[in-house]
Amino acid sequence: MSNVSSSFKPLNTIKISLRSIKDPIDPKETKGVYLIPCSCGIPYIAETSRSIKQRIGEHAADIRHNHSCTSALAEHSVKSKHHVCIEESKVIVRVDHFHHRKLREAI
Repeated sequence: MSNVSSSFKPLNTIKISLRSIKDPIDPKETKGVYLIPCSCGIPYIAETSRSIKQRIGEHAADIRHNHSCTSALAEHSVKSKHHVCIEESKVIVRVDHFHHRKLREAI
């Protein structure tokens, strides 16, 4: 007999079959820079140190209630009668720890 050892390695492992333990984080639940499109073609781009989802919700409420004095986006919508596409908002830059200076440099 020869001194050759053999081993078996399964193709599918439990680790491969299971999903990641960590739940994916919705990018809008973080801080950062976001974009809200407008029907005029000029997007509104802003940054927030709070949840992007929360800030976009505030914009939506300001537009709904015609609070043009509290939001530049609402002011644009009210004065121009343009449709602001809140539902098409996007996250441009997501940050876990908000550092104003570093965020500006990333843009």
